[in-house]
Amino acid sequence: MSKQKCTKSGRNEESAAKAISSTPAFPFTIVYASTGGKPKNAKPRRSISTFSASPSNVVAVAMASPAGLEPSPFDSQRLDVAFSVKPAEEWNRLKLYRSFTVPDVVASPTLASGVQISLHDYVFVNNSNLECGTELSMPPSEAYWVARVQEIRASDDRHIYVRVLWMYSPDDLPPGGHQDYHGDNELVASNHMDIIDAMTVSGKALVDHWLEKDDEENPPALFWRQTYNYLTRRLSTLRKRCVCLKPYKPENSLVRCNNPRCDIWLHSECLEDDAASRAYKGRIQSDNGNNNADNDITNTNNNDTAAQTFHAQLILEPDLPPRLVVVEIRHLSPPLSSSPSPSLSLPPQPMWTEDVECLQCGEKIV
Repeated sequence: MSKQKCTKSGRNEESAAKAISSTPAFPFTIVYASTGGKPKNAKPRRSISTFSASPSNVVAVAMASPAGLEPSPFDSQRLDVAFSVKPAEEWNRLKLYRSFTVPDVVASPTLASGVQISLHDYVFVNNSNLECGTELSMPPSEAYWVARVQEIRASDDRHIYVRVLWMYSPDDLPPGGHQDYHGDNELVASNHMDIIDAMTVSGKALVDHWLEKDDEENPPALFWRQTYNYLTRRLSTLRKRCVCLKPYKPENSLVRCNNPRCDIWLHSECLEDDAASRAYKGRIQSDNGNNNADNDITNTNNNDTAAQTFHAQLILEPDLPPRLVVVEIRHLSPPLSSSPSPSLSLPPQPMWTEDVECLQCGEKIV
C-alpha cells in the first residue's frame, strides 16, 4: 500500500524525510488553478490496518472538470478554491462513495464493525505509530492531524482515497501565524487540500464552529473560529474586544461592564495588567515623593517592570462582584552568613483587594 506525503507546515522535517524516503510516490496530487503547481512543505502519512468501502454506499460517478471551483464549507469565509486532481483520468475513473469504515481494534464486540467515516466528517489523521481505533480526545498534538472529509473514492477495499481540507493546529501555521489569543483546543480551518490514503485515518473527530456570539459561552472541546487561506497565507480577522481591541483567548476570562452606555467586555489579563500598573505607579509616587510618576513610568517599560513588582489576579465567584487581588512581589534574600539562623524568615508580601473598574468608562463593575 502506498503512503502519502501530505502538506501543512514543515515541522519535524528531518523525521518526515526519513519516513517517506523508502515509500513509492502517492498516485494523486492536488493542483491549484491559481498557482499551477502542488503545495509545498510536506508531511508524511503511514499505512495502518485495513479498511472497507461498502458497495451500498456507492454514489453515481460524476466526472469532475479538469479544474473545478469548490465553495468553502466554512461559513461564507473567503476560502473558495479552484483545483484539479492529477492524474485526472485515473482519479475520475474511481468510484465515488459516501463513507468508508475505520476498523475498531480496541472497542467492545458491539463495535467490531468499526467506525463509519462519512462525507463532511472531521477525522483524526495519523502522524505517528497510533493503533487504528485508538480513542483520540486530547488537544491537537504531534500524534495526529485533523481534517474535514470532502470526497471519498476507491477502486477496491484496499485502495480508498480521501480528499480532505486540513484543520491547522496553531503550531502548524507558518512563522508568525500562531497568535497569543489561540486556545489550547483551537483549530484553524483552511482551504489547504490534499488527497490521503484512507488507511491513515484513525477515527472521527468532534469539531465545532465557535461563533463567539454569546460572550459567556465556553468553546467546545475542539473548535475553530478562524480561517487560514493557504494560497494567500492570510488569517481571517476575529471579533475584537476590550480597550486593547484584541481577540479573546478562551483559557482566560471576560468581564462585562454593566454600565448600559458602555457594555464593553474586558479581558481578565488587561484588568490584571492595569491593576499592577496602577500599583507600580503609586509606588513610584510614594518613593519619589512627587507628582512626576507619569514621566518616570513613561521613561521605562512600565508593563514589564510593573509585572516584576506587582502581581494582580482577577477573582470571579458566582453571585459576587468581581475583584482584584494585588500582591507586591519582593525579591528579598537573607543576609549572607556562614551559619544562617534556622528561624530566619522573610517578611510577608503586602496584599490587598480592589474593586474592578471598567477600563473604558471608569464605572465600578458589580
